[in-house]
Amino acid sequence: TGITTPDITSAAGLDAADLTGTVASARLPAGSVIQVVQAYRTSFISTTSSSLVDVLTTTITPQSSSSRFLIMCTGIEATYNGDGNSYSIHQIERNGSNVYIGDDAGTSRGSSGRYGRQASNLADTVAFNYVDSPNTASAITYKWRFASTRGPSWTVSLGGTPTTNFSGHVRSPTSMIIMEIA
Repeated sequence: TGITTPDITSAAGLDAADLTGTVASARLPAGSVIQVVQAYRTSFISTTSSSLVDVLTTTITPQSSSSRFLIMCTGIEATYNGDGNSYSIHQIERNGSNVYIGDDAGTSRGSSGRYGRQASNLADTVAFNYVDSPNTASAITYKWRFASTRGPSWTVSLGGTPTTNFSGHVRSPTSMIIMEIA
């Protein structure tokens, strides 16, 4: 009625001691996830500034200088009622420098952006991903930043709708996840 399993003493020429413990990241095959860090905020953030404002910041120390980093940013951006059409720009920075922005064609350069229509608290998902290859084993600081490209008369926000005066309005977390890939 019971199944008996033999004690494992070796597998493919390995001693039992080699079959326990942690696998060193250097021995993982390419494409393996080595570590994951997340920065998130549950608070609402808004700006009327045309200068970039920090949304989220996180630091990760690579296990290897040959690692790549998958950066995933997600949030809900909204336009304030009565502000008119608003425009936003989002950027990813590594150690203070842009790492993923569009070509300059007479417009703002960003990792993502949104055109907010003039209406009552319209909200859309803002999501962008990037695979970075920094070629360093030193600590890296990644920042997600955003701005209102039309300046002080137009507000852009992250974290849901600006008002919460009925059940259709929502507040939600804003998240940046970074995965180190072997």
